[in-house]
Amino acid sequence: MSDIDLITSQVNNMSASLTTWNKIVVFFTAATAIVAALYFVATYITHKKAILLDKAKDELIKAKDEQLERDLKDKDIQIGNIKKEAESLKKDAAKAQTEAANAQLALLEYKERHKDRRLTEQQANHLLVEVKGKSPGDIWLSCKGTDSEACQFAQQIFKVLRAANWNIINGDVMTQEIYSSTGFTEGIVITINKELKSIPVGIDSFHKTMLKFGFASRIQTSTKNSIEIWIGAKPNPE
Repeated sequence: MSDIDLITSQVNNMSASLTTWNKIVVFFTAATAIVAALYFVATYITHKKAILLDKAKDELIKAKDEQLERDLKDKDIQIGNIKKEAESLKKDAAKAQTEAANAQLALLEYKERHKDRRLTEQQANHLLVEVKGKSPGDIWLSCKGTDSEACQFAQQIFKVLRAANWNIINGDVMTQEIYSSTGFTEGIVITINKELKSIPVGIDSFHKTMLKFGFASRIQTSTKNSIEIWIGAKPNPE
């Protein structure tokens, strides 16, 4: 083979090799272009997805805020209802306490109105001071014999008047009569002579003091010379 043929063969081989490498370059260039396009598409899609994700997150936050606001409103309503119920219960409790207090007061008043007449130690001492040294003369002290409450009350009065040195002409023993000669059967009835120009001081003090203590008492007149104090039945409470 001549030198020319040898050189020609080398040129042809190099040309074929270059053609092959050109094809390879074109292939990789095309592949690069495709990859770039895919990268752009992927980047675009990723961007869109990110926007949608942010929007979804915002909507989720908004939905949670709205739900929280509704829950808070519901809680406020529940709290308001609980407060109203508590206030109502407080009012009911106050009303019940008031009613209980009124009932207790009514019971005490009932017991007070219906309890037996008795002079307390303080009242007895006060009555003694008021009538001592004011004896109006002869006194006839009696009670309704069929009424133990009236006679026990009369016995207390008897002791105070005797301690005040009043002249009780029926002695140490209480005369228990069935009916008052005045016709009254309730309360304390004091009978004096109608000829007297004024009520004896002692009788007036006795009468006013008993009224002050809350015991029913009245003064009547008759033709008797002695003064009569009749302890009748306890008046019915109003």
